[in-house]
Amino acid sequence: MNTGALLTMSVSVNGGTPPYKYAWKKDGQPVEGQTTDTFSKANAQSGDKGAYTCMVMDSAEQPQSITSDACTVTVNGAGG
Repeated sequence: MNTGALLTMSVSVNGGTPPYKYAWKKDGQPVEGQTTDTFSKANAQSGDKGAYTCMVMDSAEQPQSITSDACTVTVNGAGG
């Protein structure tokens, strides 16, 4: 993606006990403010490049969680 573009990713969950809790990570570190099934960040910058995952936890009495496969984001300079 190009610098300044909108960065969006989403996950889809089936099974378990809704509602679900979402926790996005970049390179294994939590990303603040990203707690829904869709990750969205306006104005992507070079610092946004990395491997993103989403951990989803259900609301069962004994909650179950699953982590998505990684999505690798690359941010190019202006103009591509």
